[in-house]
Amino acid sequence: MKSRRAAILTKVAHFLTAFTVFTKGLAKLEHPHGYELIIGFLFASAAFIVAITIFHERLHRHVKLLDASVYAIECVIMSIVTWLYASEGKHFLPYVTGAAAAMFAIALVVRLLTPPHSA
Repeated sequence: MKSRRAAILTKVAHFLTAFTVFTKGLAKLEHPHGYELIIGFLFASAAFIVAITIFHERLHRHVKLLDASVYAIECVIMSIVTWLYASEGKHFLPYVTGAAAAMFAIALVVRLLTPPHSA
């Protein structure tokens, strides 16, 4: 079982990701033409990440699957944000969000490969 400190840090990381995704959705609302589907996906993903993070303990029976789904969504979303930043001509931010996407992909694989008793 995770230590209390690790659980808190995990929640903080999920909330920060949701915040980043939400603010990117807000920024895209200024010029939504051609990005309507992406904007909707950004907002829906941020809401899903926050909801799963808040209700994590209540849904403990499905924790492994929920954790994996959150990591998968965070990986996809941060990849989309990386693409958006690169297409906007940002120079440093795509590397940061790309690294975050890679870390979420690693976390997803680790979470799926760990036995249930060590989670």
